[in-house]
Amino acid sequence: MDSFDASKSELIHYWTDLGTESIEFTLAQAQLYRNFPKFNIAFSPSRLKKGNVMAQSIVFRQFKDYFPAGTIHICNTSFVSAQSRRFI
Repeated sequence: MDSFDASKSELIHYWTDLGTESIEFTLAQAQLYRNFPKFNIAFSPSRLKKGNVMAQSIVFRQFKDYFPAGTIHICNTSFVSAQSRRFI
């Protein structure tokens, strides 16, 4: 856990259904810290069923307003559903 740094004013929230045990999650952490060194970064892995985009979008809508105004949300969700690709 990073300590609080008052010089960092912007927040990036990275939300994913990949889980913390995946290499993709670790690579995302490394890339965010490398490319946005002055940002605070909050990581939120979830246990939602992969490919269930509707459930993922509903959960995202429930928590996004609790973050400070101006937060950048990056939602990295899997699309392994047998359904055709849809955008919500």
